[in-house]
Amino acid sequence: MKNTLFTLFLFGLIYTYGQEKTRLSLEHYKNYEWTSNPIFSPDGEQILYSRTWINLTDDKRETDLWIMNSDGTSNRFFSKGSNGIWSPDGSKIAFTKEGEPNGTQIFVKHMGIQSEPTQITKLEKSPSSMEWSPDGNYIAFIMGGAETADGAKPDPVGSRALHGGLRPPAASHPPLTGRGRPLGQLPRL
Repeated sequence: MKNTLFTLFLFGLIYTYGQEKTRLSLEHYKNYEWTSNPIFSPDGEQILYSRTWINLTDDKRETDLWIMNSDGTSNRFFSKGSNGIWSPDGSKIAFTKEGEPNGTQIFVKHMGIQSEPTQITKLEKSPSSMEWSPDGNYIAFIMGGAETADGAKPDPVGSRALHGGLRPPAASHPPLTGRGRPLGQLPRL
């Protein structure tokens, strides 16, 4: 019994030291890709996810949105961008990417239509934490450091910073809070 255990230990030790040790190099780094933020479509048939890769030419990370069927088939490019979210009915996807005039903006792309996505914001600061309204007509988002139209900082408790002077009817949209950060809201899409 001792000889058998010793032999197994010796073979395991030889096998471990016999493995070629590979160091991480620039060659590995430039081929590095990873996925994140998988989100099922409302009907559960498709998955939207972010795919990030290294762009050595511009010396930065790039993120694209991809879609695949929930069974893993039909993996396909959707658009450049990140932070994608499905509309409640699954007919549109909102996401962020570089836009005009500068910085990160919110875009919407309709499913099944071969066209460029539509930029729906012209923000000075990057939006985050986007959410569709239940009826799919509005997108709410957080934008840190925003100011109201008159240049004042909004009251963080119960405030709603509406960019571009667009205000949905107050009766259908109660005040929203952003935990000390203004919460933006866009008009019907």
